Parts: sequence; C-alpha cells; structure tokens
Amino acid sequence: MSKIRIACPNCGNTGEVDESHRGRRALCNRCNTTFVIEAPVAELSGQAL
Repeated sequence: MSKIRIACPNCGNTGEVDESHRGRRALCNRCNTTFVIEAPVAELSGQAL
C-alpha cells in the first residue's frame, strides 16, 4: 500500500500513514490534537483557493 503525507491542522506537524487510513482519526504526537485524515498534504497544496 502507498503512503500519504498528512499534517496536523493545529500545529502543522507532518507524518506519513498508509493511504488506507483516509477517513480515520489521527492523534498528533506533538500537540495531542485529534483530527480526521483527509487528502494528503501534496493534494491540498495543488488546489486553487
């Protein structure tokens, strides 16, 4: 399975997870914020606002 790069929406800490984890919750190991794993960082940065 391929990995995707994710970022905590609170502190910006980044990491990699299996693509199969999309839609699941993650816990940031830096600030303890819980967030849902959505689109990888690379996909988000390419979108126009």
